[in-house]
Amino acid sequence: MLDKLRIAGVLLLVGALSGLSIWAVNEITAPIIEERQLGAEAEAFKEIFPDLASIDIQSFDHDILNQMTIIMDASGNEIGRVYRGTSRGYGGPVITLVGIATDGTIAKVVVTTFDDETPGIRDSALNKVPNFTGQNASSVSYDANTGATDTYNAIRRVVEAAVMQEAGDVRLEAYIQLYPDAASYESETHNIDSVDELYKVFNDAAEHIGYVYELKADDKGLYVALDLDNNFVGVRAQNTSDSALISALEAFKTYEGQAIDQITFDVSGALELSVKEALSLLFDAFSVTKYFATADSVSDAISIDHDLLTKRFDYFNAAGMLVGTVYQGEAVGYNEDA
Repeated sequence: MLDKLRIAGVLLLVGALSGLSIWAVNEITAPIIEERQLGAEAEAFKEIFPDLASIDIQSFDHDILNQMTIIMDASGNEIGRVYRGTSRGYGGPVITLVGIATDGTIAKVVVTTFDDETPGIRDSALNKVPNFTGQNASSVSYDANTGATDTYNAIRRVVEAAVMQEAGDVRLEAYIQLYPDAASYESETHNIDSVDELYKVFNDAAEHIGYVYELKADDKGLYVALDLDNNFVGVRAQNTSDSALISALEAFKTYEGQAIDQITFDVSGALELSVKEALSLLFDAFSVTKYFATADSVSDAISIDHDLLTKRFDYFNAAGMLVGTVYQGEAVGYNEDA
C-alpha cells in the first residue's frame, strides 16, 4: 500500500513539474513570438506605405478587425491607415493587413499569418491578393475563382471589414437601391455556378424580403435582386463609377416586377447583351424544367437533417403529381469548395 502511495506521489509530482514547465516555456516564448510578429507587421507597414515615418497604433473593437494604425509621413501628415484583422481560413486563423490611402484607394493588402492553410492550395488565393492594390475602397472587385475558397474568403472578410470602415457599407447602400426597406443582409449558401455570392436581405423588423445575387457580366460586377416569389426586382452595377455599365442597365428596368420565367429580354448593344447573358444564366437555374421536363412547379426548400444533405425540392407536374425530387448538399472537396 505504501509503495502504491509513493508511486502515485511521484506521478503527481512529475505531472505538476511537467505542467509548470509547459507554463514556463509558454510564458517565456509567447512574448518573443508576439514581438517577432509585431516586428514583421512593422515591416509590412513600410511595405504598404513606403513613405512611412511614424505610426499611431489604435486598438479596434470589432468582430474581425482588432487594430487600426494611422500612418504618417516625415511631415507628420496622415497618408493612410492599416487595418489588421483575423478571420478563419480552411486550417486556422488568417491574419491580414489592409492599407487604405487617404484618397480612398487600397494601397496594398498583406497576409502575415497563414501557416495552417494547405500549402499549394493557399497559394492560388495569395496570388490574387495583389489584385486589391489600387482599387477604390468604395467599389472593390473580388475574385470568385481562386481555387482556395476558404483561404481567399478569410482574406476577403478582412478586406470587406476594412473598406467598410472607410467607405461605409457599400453593399447595403446598393441593396437599398433595390429594396428601399433593406436594413441588413446575411450570406447564404448556393449551388449556382454563375453566381459569386448570394445574400438574403432583411427589413428593420428582421423580416426576409428578398435575395441579391452577386455575379459578373464580362468581368463587370452586378447586383441582381429577386423577391421571395422569384420576381425580378432589378439589377445594379457594383462599381458605381462605371458609367457605361450603369447606362446599359437602364434597358433592364422595363422588366422589373416580372416573374423571371416570363421574361424575354429584348436588348441590343455589347454591354446590354453581356448583362442579358448573365441574367439568363441565373434565371435558367430556377427553371422548373431544368431537372424534370414534365415539371410545372417546385416546392419551397425543405430542410433535411443529414450529414451531407441540407435541403430538398419537390417537383410537380400540372396535375399536382410529384415527378421528382432534387437534393442539395455540401461537402468539402480538394479545393476546399463546398
